[in-house]
Amino acid sequence: MVTAKSSVGNKTPSSVNVFFDTETNGLPKENGSIQPSIMQIVIFNQNGESIFSEYVKPQDGVVAGTFIHGISQETLDTNNALSMRDAAESIKTMLRSKYGRKRINWVAYNTFGFDQSVLEANFKAVGIKMPINWYFSDLLPIVKELYPDMKPNFKL
Repeated sequence: MVTAKSSVGNKTPSSVNVFFDTETNGLPKENGSIQPSIMQIVIFNQNGESIFSEYVKPQDGVVAGTFIHGISQETLDTNNALSMRDAAESIKTMLRSKYGRKRINWVAYNTFGFDQSVLEANFKAVGIKMPINWYFSDLLPIVKELYPDMKPNFKL
């Protein structure tokens, strides 16, 4: 008699969530034609552990928004900020190394309103293609539904 073994508890997840935040030197233009440069990106795994945290030299050379995020030219210099190309390649390599070809769900607060378009535009600007197994999720609609009286605030 042949019996099938259950593998329910032994299955490796086919997708993983990574939580991320970007700091930039501005906001996208109204029509989305000009995107700001990333100046810092932090990525956490599903356990809340930082798996990537780097300062990034703004592609347009403009250091702005210091009053919001505290990142100055000195911060970038002191922390050996990466070029956007190096940051993008490091992120792709790190995620592939950690998770193989699993689906990567990028999760953030205001992803669809900001972080996704900024990340995509910055990758594209340096000629780095985003993998097809990267997807994006936004926590903002969930927070709005759970806390309808909370005033809009995009700072975490």
